[in-house]
Amino acid sequence: MEDNNKTKIDYIENSKIPSNIKFKIKNNLKKYRQELNLTQTELAKIIGITRQTLAVIERGEQIPNIMTCYLLSRAMNIREEYLFYIEERHEVG
Repeated sequence: MEDNNKTKIDYIENSKIPSNIKFKIKNNLKKYRQELNLTQTELAKIIGITRQTLAVIERGEQIPNIMTCYLLSRAMNIREEYLFYIEERHEVG
């Protein structure tokens, strides 16, 4: 039993993300919203948030919670991973 726990801990320790890798969550909300001919106001009303909140999310100034991501995905019939993605950047130094 102890060996299994040690293996899990070793795996976690060896899975640390190097400090020179930076992540940013990006989105394609505006692109898909416009393809569906929806205004920010219309989409925001459908999922129960304000137009201002949707605008901030679209600009990437705020990361939506998981429920908002889900509701956006359902409202536009587009998988979450097409709406939101992670941009990875390697910094030298």
